[in-house]
Amino acid sequence: MNEEKRRKELAHFLRTRRARLKPNQVNLPNGFRRRTSGLRREEVAELAEIGVTWYTWLEQGREIKVSAKTLDKIASALQLNVHEKKHLSRLTKQHLPLNSSPPPVSVITPAMQYILNALGINPAYITNQKWDILAWNRSACALFGNFERMSLKNRNLIWLAFTDIAMRQLFVDWEDFAQCLLAQYRSTYYYFIEEESESTKLTEALQRASPEFQQWWSCHNVIGSSECRQELNHPIVGRLVLESIAFQICDLPYLQLIAYTPTQELETVEKLQKLFNLNHSC
Repeated sequence: MNEEKRRKELAHFLRTRRARLKPNQVNLPNGFRRRTSGLRREEVAELAEIGVTWYTWLEQGREIKVSAKTLDKIASALQLNVHEKKHLSRLTKQHLPLNSSPPPVSVITPAMQYILNALGINPAYITNQKWDILAWNRSACALFGNFERMSLKNRNLIWLAFTDIAMRQLFVDWEDFAQCLLAQYRSTYYYFIEEESESTKLTEALQRASPEFQQWWSCHNVIGSSECRQELNHPIVGRLVLESIAFQICDLPYLQLIAYTPTQELETVEKLQKLFNLNHSC
């Protein structure tokens, strides 16, 4: 997209976001004889604490420079959601902070659980931004343990990985698994660093409970979710080789579905089927 088209797209986006807002949504009086369907430009400028002329030029698609801090104020004034802020960020070529402290997500819809169940013998679960395990399927219980019987505190993937003996023994290369998981957890930790949240409490508890966590935490390694090959040694069926992959849930970006697919090695498919048939508790 060339610069002129980009500015026109930005101007149109700002005008449509302004038009959808009603005065009472931003604690302004409705007043009489309003010729605009939404907020006036001067009202947006006042809410964003910027000049009216400057904001008008922005809506007109003029060639002006704008800082990320100012754009963030405009985004707040227009009550943009996460997806709209990302769009604004792309249109202005500025990096805008998204929700610095995302709301805790714990609601699992019937559709999400249906997808988990439909995966059959493929173990899968859904975690939130704190890596709490919120939902799972029967195969995940058979492979990793009965999540239903765990306390809310223990039903956290990071906590299980570093404090649960059975989980440690399950992964053939536990150190690689745990360090990879810790680096993914670290990549989301900045959301909670400025407040006394459950995640910061979890981190402090893990530093006390696990020498490995304390040592590796100081390395400050960070990675995103990625495909991983995992070799497990289950106490009932023995060695299995699986490929894991994480999917972000579109409308709830702080939820992710993590699924494990069996490879053709070591009769993994047959072994997962056996575990699935033996497990009736989840």
